Amino acid sequence: MEPKPVSSDSDSEAFLVSNPWYSKTLLKSLYKSWQDGEFCDITLHVGEKKIKAHKNILSSLSEYFKVLFHMDAENKSDVELYDVDFECLELLLKFAYTGSLEVTLDNVQNLFVVADYLQVEFVRNTCEKILLKKVDKTNCVSMLLIAEKFYLANIKKRCLDLIGKYLEEVSQSEEFLSIPYDTVLELFERDDLIVFRDGYPLPNDLVELAVLEASIRYISGQSEETKLNENHVYSLIVATRLIYIDYSTWEKVLVDHATILLAENLSKVRQYLVDNKDVSNKYLLLTMPSSKILPFKQWTYREGRDTKIIPGRGSESKSIWDGVPPADAGSRLFNDEIMVTEDNQGQISKISIVTRYNDSQQENVIVGLHMYDGVWHCHGLGRDSPVAGNVHEVVLEKGEVIVQVEMRTQHSMTSCIKFTTNRGRTVGHFGGTSPPDCKIVPPPNFSGHLHSFSGRETEYWGNKAIACLNVNWLCYRNIDDPDCIGNLDIRWLTLEHDVEDEDEEEDDDYYLQYTSSDDFPLYHFGEESEDEFDDDGSNNDDDI
Repeated sequence: MEPKPVSSDSDSEAFLVSNPWYSKTLLKSLYKSWQDGEFCDITLHVGEKKIKAHKNILSSLSEYFKVLFHMDAENKSDVELYDVDFECLELLLKFAYTGSLEVTLDNVQNLFVVADYLQVEFVRNTCEKILLKKVDKTNCVSMLLIAEKFYLANIKKRCLDLIGKYLEEVSQSEEFLSIPYDTVLELFERDDLIVFRDGYPLPNDLVELAVLEASIRYISGQSEETKLNENHVYSLIVATRLIYIDYSTWEKVLVDHATILLAENLSKVRQYLVDNKDVSNKYLLLTMPSSKILPFKQWTYREGRDTKIIPGRGSESKSIWDGVPPADAGSRLFNDEIMVTEDNQGQISKISIVTRYNDSQQENVIVGLHMYDGVWHCHGLGRDSPVAGNVHEVVLEKGEVIVQVEMRTQHSMTSCIKFTTNRGRTVGHFGGTSPPDCKIVPPPNFSGHLHSFSGRETEYWGNKAIACLNVNWLCYRNIDDPDCIGNLDIRWLTLEHDVEDEDEEEDDDYYLQYTSSDDFPLYHFGEESEDEFDDDGSNNDDDI
C-alpha cells in the first residue's frame, strides 16, 4: 500500500503506513503460538482434561474471562470450569484465535450452552439462529424446555406454534407432561391456537375438544411431586373455553373423565363445569357485556393469525374468466370471502349445486350454488325452485375440507364442477356429461382449503343463474418450513390479490381477471403497507 502523507510541513514530512494483511498475519501467529503452547499463561481444566491459552485472548473473547481475570488478585494460572463440554470449549478457543467456527447440527446445542455460560455473544447468537431453524414437530417439546431455561423468546414462540399445530400428537408423548404448567397454560390461552389434523386446521369445536383432551392428559399425567392444585386445574379447564364444543361431546368427556374433572376436592372446577355444562347458550352469552368476566374473561373464538383468503386460479396460473364479456347491467356480483362464519374458520359443511338443462349447450349447467358453514350463503337459482333440474348435495364431515376444485366452463357459465377433499375423497362431477377441464388449487408453496365462492348472479331464461363462478382459498403459512420463521417470509407477505373493491360492483365494465408472476400468483390482500411492519421486518402483532 502506498504511504499517505499526514503532514505537509516541508521540514518534517511524515507518512502513514499500514499493512492490510497485518490483522490476519497476527491471528495466524497467535494461533500457531497457541498450538505450540508458546507463552501460554492460563490453563483451563474441565474434569480430568485441560487446555492452555493466553489470558489476553480469552479476555477479548469473553466477558466471563475478562471479569474472572480482573477479580484474580493472586494471578492464578489455573481455572476450573464446571458443566462445560470440553470439545465445545476447544472449538470456542479455536474461534478466539482464528475468528471462524464449524457449527453442525450435532454440536450446535452443546456449543450454545457453553457459549452462553462463557458469554461469547457472537457464537451464542449464531447458535440460537441455527437452533431456531432446527426446531420441528419431533423435537419441539425438548427445544421448548431449552428455550425456557435460557430465555430464548423466538425459539419458544416457534416451539409453541408447532406444539399447538400438532397438539393431538404431541400431547400423547411423555415429554409433554414435563412442560412447565405456566407454559402449558400460556399455550392453551392463545387466541391464535389452531390445531391441525391430516395437514389441515380443525374447526373451533374440534380445537376445543383437542385442547380439553390435552388438558386432561396433562393433569392426569403429573406425578405426586408435580401434581396440580385446584386453581391450576381450574385454569387449564377454563382455558379450553367450551364455547363451540357440542353438548353430547361435552357430556361424554365428563363421563369418561369424571374422576379427574368432578373430583370431590376440586369444588371450584366442579362448580364451573356445572355452571357451563349446557353450552347451547354460549353464542348469546358471548355477545353480552356481562360475559366478559370470569370464567369467560375476554375470550372470543380462536382465529388463525397467519391466514389469508385469496381467489382461485386455473391451470398454469391463468385466469379462469379471462376474456369474459362485461357483466350485464342487471347482474349482481357476489363474493363470500368476507363472510363471518359461525366457527370463524371458513370450513364448509355442506354445498348444494342446482343444475338446469341449457338448450344452447345441449347439456346441464350450474345455475345455483348454496354453501353452509353455520349459515347458508345462497347464490343463483334456489334449491326449491320449480324450474330447477337437479339438486346435488355435498356433505363434508368434521375436519374434512375441500382442497381441489375442477370445473368446465363455456362462455360465462359453469357446465360441471367436481371437488376433492383432504381425505382423498372425490365428489362429483355435477352438471353436464363432459368432464372438467380446469383444475383449481391453492397457490404454489402454500397450503389451503376452500373457504367460499365468488362470481356473478344474473338472469338466464327468465330465472336466476350464476356466471363467472370462482373459488376463494383460505391459505395459511407452513410453519414447518424452517425458512418460514417469524414474519419474514417474503412469499407470504407478497401473497395478495388484485380484485376491485365491492363498492365498484356497479361498474358495467367489471369482470373477474387476475394477474400472475413467474413463480406464483400475485394478489393484493387487505390494506397492508410497510407501516404495518416493524423495523426488523416482522409483523406487528397489534395489527394482526
